[in-house]
Amino acid sequence: MYTWIPDNEIFKADFEEAEIPKASQARYLLQKIEGALRLSAGVDELEVSGNAKVHVDQIYPQQPGQELRLEEHDSWIHRLGNLTLLSGRKNQAFSNRPYPEKAASYAESALLISSQTNVSNLWDSEKSQWRPEGISERQARLAKVALSVWPGASQWSGGRT
Repeated sequence: MYTWIPDNEIFKADFEEAEIPKASQARYLLQKIEGALRLSAGVDELEVSGNAKVHVDQIYPQQPGQELRLEEHDSWIHRLGNLTLLSGRKNQAFSNRPYPEKAASYAESALLISSQTNVSNLWDSEKSQWRPEGISERQARLAKVALSVWPGASQWSGGRT
């Protein structure tokens, strides 16, 4: 049996464009990235499993209001660069609030994927508008971390199983 494993460049390019509409799949990917961030920072592992403890949060909201709606809105809401993890309690408290009110919950989060992955770059505070390039930039950063979680073909001998 032969299993094809993409090389790092293909994996990274695909990851940088990935849209994940299912919350369970997004949670899995984001939890794995959180673990890698904690490992590289030398921070103790944090229990992030289970729906009640951790929620997937859309930084740029599904319903932003017409004045804040991005062009090609639907192509941005499920991008991994727009998704993060928050504790269930924080997510419930800040759900559907404007970004400036939610910003502190990201910055103060014990989850590194929320506090240390440039979430603030998605919002232009001077213009009070969303930055789609911020979503792409953050997703590129997450893709680099993902390479340490899922090594490409260069890490395996021949790709055969």
